[in-house]
Amino acid sequence: MQRRESEGRRRRQVGRSRRRLRPGVLTAPGLGLIMKPLAGFGLGLRTAHYEAILGEPHAIDWLEVITENYLVPGGKPLDYLERVRERFPLVMHGVSLSIGSTDPLDLEYLAAVKALAARIEPH
Repeated sequence: MQRRESEGRRRRQVGRSRRRLRPGVLTAPGLGLIMKPLAGFGLGLRTAHYEAILGEPHAIDWLEVITENYLVPGGKPLDYLERVRERFPLVMHGVSLSIGSTDPLDLEYLAAVKALAARIEPH
């Protein structure tokens, strides 16, 4: 009986852990994050898209970028990324973290991802 009560209490607490601040905005207590759901049409940003995205009308609402393509201190791709970021929300998709690997986390890689995130402020 006591186990059922504690499970019910835990479920209620989990349900309260996601509080709405305003419509469409959620907070995750303890994590310091505010998550805003993306809606609409998203597209994976590729080098072939740069000019068209910056110079033509379109129906794109947000863009996904492959994180590792921009882990450089400068250059043309990063310049385009910053210009695109001025017009669109971006989401980062890292493909090299390998959390499930037996290798230790690559702290240099994580630092580079953190620096990129600070630079482009993804959604």
